[in-house]
Amino acid sequence: VCEAGVDDAPGCAGNTSAVTVATTAGTVYYALVHGYNGGAGPFTISMSCAPACTPAVPNDDCSTAQMIQPQTIGACVPTQGTNACAYTTAAPNPPCDPYSAAFDVWYAFNTGPSPDHTFTIATITSDILGFALYNGCGPGSFIDCFDPQAGPIVLTGLDTSTVYYVQVWNTGGDAAGTFTICDEAPVLVSVAEQATSMLRAWPIPVEDVLTIDGLPAGSRTLRVRDAQGRTVIAQRVTRSGMQTIDMSALAPGAYVVRVEGDAPASIRVVRR
Repeated sequence: VCEAGVDDAPGCAGNTSAVTVATTAGTVYYALVHGYNGGAGPFTISMSCAPACTPAVPNDDCSTAQMIQPQTIGACVPTQGTNACAYTTAAPNPPCDPYSAAFDVWYAFNTGPSPDHTFTIATITSDILGFALYNGCGPGSFIDCFDPQAGPIVLTGLDTSTVYYVQVWNTGGDAAGTFTICDEAPVLVSVAEQATSMLRAWPIPVEDVLTIDGLPAGSRTLRVRDAQGRTVIAQRVTRSGMQTIDMSALAPGAYVVRVEGDAPASIRVVRR
């Protein structure tokens, strides 16, 4: 069973290779070494061991792809991702990048009623990323590659009410890091957390101070939670009308602002 594979690797002179693989204690593994285009000759091989990278990336494989919800055009709140603790894939690289070490993470989306979707990927701490589209898991499901650095990725003519898969990768190491990914479609297929809420927030994305309006009567606390659900800011609602939250100390990424009180409500925001 192939666990991982790689061709060229960053920092390896003469097109030689290095691969990092997660192992299970007490298991025998085999390393297959072969030359490009039938090349043969002597070589050296070495191995080093280290504790597993933490925190583990849950969407490291296509089979565990993270589902993202399409959002209305111009009002997308990005999902934050990372490939900092991702491993190289056991499957062949996408055809647009056949030789590099691909430290990848996976996403999935349901097209819903719209055949047209626009993806935007913005790097935060990561280096340049690749983007590949699939209609299933496995090399035979590959559709096309796109360059996120060239601007929004416009996908047209997709099958409606169908799940597609997105592979995001780079060469890992110092190039790995955080990024945001966003899917916009002409038809909203996701449902607001509170359909009757009049809650509004601006500016989006926010750099320093976020303004909140439309708080329900009886609101007592504003609580900001990060992508892991942890409370990063909590403040009391001390007056009626608009409220402000200083988010300048938070890391870039997606957050949920929850209003607690007699009529709880929440809204998603992104810190740039």
